Amino acid sequence: MSYTADSAAPERTSLAWQRTALSLAVAAVVIGRLAVGSLGPVAVVGAALAALFAATVLLARRVLDRPVERRGGAVPLLLALAVLTLGAVEVVAAVVG
Repeated sequence: MSYTADSAAPERTSLAWQRTALSLAVAAVVIGRLAVGSLGPVAVVGAALAALFAATVLLARRVLDRPVERRGGAVPLLLALAVLTLGAVEVVAAVVG
């Protein structure tokens, strides 16, 4: 499927990446806050890393005005790392607490 130059598909894709990154940043803050009681600094570091990855995704589009790649590249990798980091914090919190 090809898109014309005036198609809104690239903008919708960019907005979807931004919404995903913002949701992930909020989840990182919430998980960090909930897990800090049982894990202490480990929860804070894990949540901060996930929030940093999500912020990098947001900055890649907004500040650098760089389009998000359709397949592969650093943006999907950063989002995957953020999700894995949050998952690791939760697994450790479940085991410890």
